[in-house]
Amino acid sequence: MNWRKSVEARFVFNPSRAIDPRDIAQIDQDILGDRKRLQGALVLGLEQLKQTRAQILAAREHSRPEMERLRLALDQSSANVAAISG
Repeated sequence: MNWRKSVEARFVFNPSRAIDPRDIAQIDQDILGDRKRLQGALVLGLEQLKQTRAQILAAREHSRPEMERLRLALDQSSANVAAISG
């Protein structure tokens, strides 16, 4: 970090000196590579989210009959307690 600060402190931009087109091309390539990598990660992430959603929906549907059975059993138990307490 100290080296970097010393280099930055000595740097003076000279607007009359042209920027090397190869440097610009390299930066453009770096940006393009980063963009492609990030877009790929976003597409992959979206696909993973879609798969997870589908798994959750399938699990919910799979458990629905058991949940309904348990709800009916709870309702019956509540009615039994109310009748006994009544």
